[in-house]
Amino acid sequence: MLNVFALALMGLGDSAGAARQCERTLEIARETGDERRIVMASNALAQTRRLEGDLARAEALYLDALVLSRKLGNRETECIVLLNLAMVAIARGSDASAVEPLRQVIAFVAETGTPQVMQSAFEVAAGLAASRGEWEHAARLFGAAERHMEKTDYRRDPADEAFLSSWIAKSRAALGDARFAAAEAAGRSCELAAEAIAIGRWLATRA
Repeated sequence: MLNVFALALMGLGDSAGAARQCERTLEIARETGDERRIVMASNALAQTRRLEGDLARAEALYLDALVLSRKLGNRETECIVLLNLAMVAIARGSDASAVEPLRQVIAFVAETGTPQVMQSAFEVAAGLAASRGEWEHAARLFGAAERHMEKTDYRRDPADEAFLSSWIAKSRAALGDARFAAAEAAGRSCELAAEAIAIGRWLATRA
């Protein structure tokens, strides 16, 4: 419940309050030895740090969560953490470092079709494309992410929204409204599973 409260605080713009809630959750999880809760709390705390712009602390927490999620064999959580690490890399201007984590996630999506991971993969791929100046591809991937969100009703948390909205604003400015809208519409009309596979091929050419 503390993590839910923390997410609500993030949505209200109180990242400091959200961080305190996540720190308390992590403390309790460590005291009880609940490894699953440690993973979730570490990832949630890292989200607050990333939203604050503290990428170093966010990355350290994500890496802790990654190691433990792999130990637990929780592939879906592992993928979520990998996507968060990719966003850290992109935010740092190290887009090449984002390719391999995203490639691993896309392989998981192709295998399982997990909806939440698929949506986040579209969003991170859109940010990666924009960071490389591939504006139309970014707009297309954004369109696919938006269509997927309409179908599933998943919502981005504030840290992920801040990441994506910045790159999409840059893409729109680079393309102009008409070209951006056309590329976004193409993404909205695509077959989502096929688009995810196409991301894998795109990443293979940019490794």
